[in-house]
Amino acid sequence: SQMGYKTMMAENWSRGVFNWPNCKGFDKQPTTHYMREAQCIIFSPLNNFIQGLKNCYEPHHFINDYMQQFMNAYPNLPKIAMSWESFLGHDSANHPFHADGDYLEFFKRNREEIDNSFLFFMGDHGLRVGKISETSIGQLDIHNPMMMVSVPRRLRNDAALIANLKTNSHKLLSMFDVHATFVDISESFSGKANPDFSKTTPKKELKGSSFLRPLPEGDRNCKTLPIPFQYCICRVEKEKIQ
Repeated sequence: SQMGYKTMMAENWSRGVFNWPNCKGFDKQPTTHYMREAQCIIFSPLNNFIQGLKNCYEPHHFINDYMQQFMNAYPNLPKIAMSWESFLGHDSANHPFHADGDYLEFFKRNREEIDNSFLFFMGDHGLRVGKISETSIGQLDIHNPMMMVSVPRRLRNDAALIANLKTNSHKLLSMFDVHATFVDISESFSGKANPDFSKTTPKKELKGSSFLRPLPEGDRNCKTLPIPFQYCICRVEKEKIQ
């Protein structure tokens, strides 16, 4: 907000991703628009009865509507929004498909905004339950969630940016790199000129690196990034000790 952005955060889980399991959350409202109050009401017993598949109004509809209102409210101002859907695909790999039409309609309806934005379509972890999670690829998926990135249309012919994204998509990335990328975007587009994506701009106060730019040279593994061992997906040799 201090940099001139209107900000929004919306979730549809009452406990919240910044509270679960032992996080402190926020003492003060962190964004211009914060869905926390409505987020808790959504999970009241009465509202759980009113909504649901039978009534064709599910939790993802709430936050999509909230997001739409936010986008409409500030048509000509820079915006940063975090919309976090916690239920649609959390317990089953099959559940998200019935909402494809809802998200397709949302993206088509907001094509002009999206063509002028960085869009991150991502998860925070893979499927932790069911048969898939018991397979070797499922175990990797748990700590290697999907992330797709759409860049503003005017940057889609930027050779350095596109090359960096393609190259870095094959490298080990962490939540620290995602955070650094968000910081890079918020700071690099304050002026009219597009940034030079061929240059790395390291920040000592950040643990990660923006993947819009060339990543620093050197090994990228769980030790150097750093990624806690319990979330590491690197295959290492193991020896059973009697």
